[in-house]
Amino acid sequence: MLQILFGIILVFIIYYYTVKPMKYWKKKGVKQTTPYWLFGNSFSFICRLKSLTDFLQECYREHKNERYFGIYLFTAPILVIRDPDLIKQIAIRDCQHFADHVQMVPVNDPLWSKNLISLSGQKWHDMRPIVSSNFTNSKMKAMFVLISEAAQTFVEYVTKKHGLFEFEAESFLSRFSADVISSTAFGFKTNSLQDPNNEFYKTGKGVSSISSLRANLVMIGQILCPKLCEALDIQFFSKKDRLFFMNIINNNVKEREEQGIIRPDLVNLLLQARKGIKTKNENDTPDVNTGKSVQNEITNVDIAAHAVVFIIAGFDSNTTLAAFMSYELAVQPDIQDKLRKEIRDTFKKVGGNLTYEALNKMKYMDMVISETMRKWLNFTVTDRLCTKTYVIEPQTANETALTLEPGTRIWFPIHAIHNDPEYYEDPDKFDPERFSDENKSKINISTYFPFGIGPRICVGPKFAYLQTKILFYYLLLNMEIVVTAKTKIPPQRARNGIGFTSAEGGLHLGLKVIKNV
Repeated sequence: MLQILFGIILVFIIYYYTVKPMKYWKKKGVKQTTPYWLFGNSFSFICRLKSLTDFLQECYREHKNERYFGIYLFTAPILVIRDPDLIKQIAIRDCQHFADHVQMVPVNDPLWSKNLISLSGQKWHDMRPIVSSNFTNSKMKAMFVLISEAAQTFVEYVTKKHGLFEFEAESFLSRFSADVISSTAFGFKTNSLQDPNNEFYKTGKGVSSISSLRANLVMIGQILCPKLCEALDIQFFSKKDRLFFMNIINNNVKEREEQGIIRPDLVNLLLQARKGIKTKNENDTPDVNTGKSVQNEITNVDIAAHAVVFIIAGFDSNTTLAAFMSYELAVQPDIQDKLRKEIRDTFKKVGGNLTYEALNKMKYMDMVISETMRKWLNFTVTDRLCTKTYVIEPQTANETALTLEPGTRIWFPIHAIHNDPEYYEDPDKFDPERFSDENKSKINISTYFPFGIGPRICVGPKFAYLQTKILFYYLLLNMEIVVTAKTKIPPQRARNGIGFTSAEGGLHLGLKVIKNV
């Protein structure tokens, strides 16, 4: 009798936790991609049979007549919004109902929990303007000098090579990203081509790889059982990596405070903000009527957390942009020649001394970068977490009012929208003219949002553009990017689980010196 009772209880538990959740969207009248036991819709990309991008593209096309549809990340229901107007409604007009990102990493990780991506509520509101102020035009102009130094050192290394210099773009260009990040975020210089095994590059490359097995397992654990992850103190960054970055920041801050060093980088900005907050908290009297607490002081851990975001974004996002832009320029030499002409015209106008203002006037460079981000976006989706009950009103005959409860996960399939022929004619074609002055005004804000959309948009697009423009200015001035015998045309997306966009087998290209200006 007890065995029968135990069996019934076991079956009920299995049903309740692994079968019942798969009916969530169906019960709400939402079309869903057919889920499978335990994995939901995750099996193909978690087991690396296909990329997350390709999986979501298939789902997007499957539900081409719907404004939204449901999928399951294991047993977690996710509402995927494919209608641009509804995306704008959720992300901008009614953003107060979707104020946070979904936590894909355990919140007890001190470096992750304190960065702008992870912060929520009042803490996010307090920190966003501080971090955003690092990307104003005046701050970018100051960082222009640091990035230019890194780019010139990087290109000088290549120009010393004789004949055709062959390279794997993602690995090669990640070293430039590392040198930029170490200088602009952590306050010291590296040369990751001359010293390929430097500790900063190796550690940074490791922590930025969310497609690694360890990172995927941590994120899967957070999705399935976040409370257990917290109880077991599972963290995204290893203790060794965390101590490495904390030591850099602690030593850097100590040196600056003792020697009065001022440098136009992220550390300096956050140190200035720390002084301002401390002064404000000492002088201000808390409002006893509102009960609003004073703003928390910025600690060295906060500084390290925001600097590490540069690593996660820079190693993968900026490297992916530069790598796929290199590929497109190599396979379309006419576009590369047109861009080089703009670069050389700019070189002559400034007498060989590039300025921040001159760089920002290079319209064709902007067009090429924008088209690269449309076609080869690093992030497949951006997300939101419903924080207040919200109702999506029906607009078609087959829709009913859909109530979203707090905790509901929302995905905006950026890549699928960027490659939808309804919005971009012949989307597989690389065509920078889509972003000419004449054409870019025709693009709907919610059909092109490579850095996200609404208040939770990424704060760093100016930095990404600046880094990429400086690199290609110096790279293409006297060099040509070419295909080699190893180049795969077209490249296939890597099947890397919950990971950033990369090419299966790498992007193998070549560089050769051409006639000087």
